[in-house]
Amino acid sequence: MRWEDLRDRLKEFASEFKTQKSGMLGITILIILVGMGLAAPLIADPLTYKNWYNIKYWEENPRAVPPEWIAIFWGKAVAKHEVRYGQVTTNTTTMLEWKIDYDYHYDMPPSGIVVKFKFATLSNVSPFIVIDFERPDNKTITLGRLKVTVPEFVFFVTLEDSAKTAIVNFARQYDPAAANLTAEVIDPLIAMQILFSKAQPGMSQYGKAEPLRGTYRIVTRVYLFTTENKMEHVKAIFQGRVYGLLGTDDFGRDLWSGIVWGIWVALVIGILTSLISVFIGLVYGVTSAYLGGKWDELLQRINDIVYSMPVLPILIIMAAAWRPSIWNIIILLSIFSWPGFAKVVRSMALQIKEEPFVEAARAAGASGLKIVIRHIAPQIVPYTFANIALGVPGAILAEAGLSFLGLGDPTIPTWGQILHDAQARFATIRGLWWWVLIPGLMIALVGLTFALIGIAMDTILNPRLKKI
Repeated sequence: MRWEDLRDRLKEFASEFKTQKSGMLGITILIILVGMGLAAPLIADPLTYKNWYNIKYWEENPRAVPPEWIAIFWGKAVAKHEVRYGQVTTNTTTMLEWKIDYDYHYDMPPSGIVVKFKFATLSNVSPFIVIDFERPDNKTITLGRLKVTVPEFVFFVTLEDSAKTAIVNFARQYDPAAANLTAEVIDPLIAMQILFSKAQPGMSQYGKAEPLRGTYRIVTRVYLFTTENKMEHVKAIFQGRVYGLLGTDDFGRDLWSGIVWGIWVALVIGILTSLISVFIGLVYGVTSAYLGGKWDELLQRINDIVYSMPVLPILIIMAAAWRPSIWNIIILLSIFSWPGFAKVVRSMALQIKEEPFVEAARAAGASGLKIVIRHIAPQIVPYTFANIALGVPGAILAEAGLSFLGLGDPTIPTWGQILHDAQARFATIRGLWWWVLIPGLMIALVGLTFALIGIAMDTILNPRLKKI
């Protein structure tokens, strides 16, 4: 067969493929996934890809909260993620007072509050900060009195001992049930509930607190002590009870960003691994069949050895020995993925090389390489497409398995890495379903996509399947 004939057969194949509903569904999903992967810089902040493992980058986000859309099923107004900058109300050479207003009209309070101070210059004389939390009922809680030692100072209300102690003491004044509450064991959500509830019995207990709606104010007085200390701004982050389209993990990372950036990683690993392994299998199988005799026997024994190797243990050992990277994973998976397809190609090539047109080419003096390239390979190439599609899910699952075991590329977000982090932090036991379910569904979706495409191809190319 000439390559021109192959082109005509491919056109015929494309027209037949359009009649396969499962194949067209797979192509549609694949186009959507590829589109999301290409649009990743637009629909997910590029900085999230670079800083996926930089925990400091995510410190403003709420930790381990579900997606925003889940609040629809709760039937309650849930606090959203908000960032507010302070306004200077008092400005002297040695003291600044900043006020940050927060309009609270929710049933469920924020999951946390972070106050960030940024100094333009900081001298050896450390500034001193007083942080007050003013409620709509005219009650004030002093959350902290702190000395600043770094230009970018961060105050976590639910983590600082001074804030937790002040919240516990405030609750004890109005709620007898808070008598046994201590700063060492207070739950962050209970601390937030106390801050945003009416000062009355039940304010420290789940389900009994009555929200106090209105305008809250964070007042910070910064004593500079010297004109060498200069401030840029103060901002407060009211961390949402829900966040984004897919929620966050224990480190505050936006799972939507991780899922979107993981698309191109999954597709690159799956498609490249499948292409490389199918190409190796095609060349190896055709060569073995054409050479025949002792060479065929030798090549088949090598094939049997590689095929019988326990792949997963070997991959684990090699991934642990090499520096983990996406390209190393592709190479490792390609090395062990070709033997099965090579067997199929060899059996097909053994039949083709006995065809009259091959005998005619040999009699005309064509070289072995020319016979393989012009007459045998074109007959087999159409059948490789289905194997390429069907090989992609296996490669993606293998990468996810390695990443789940902690042997994936630690520099990029992948779905397997997300599942590994979820398993390490006991996400399933703790009920953080969005951290586990969504990346798992994405792996299954990509596998299903290429399975639908591969089955449709196989139905067209396999005469027996076409009759069923």
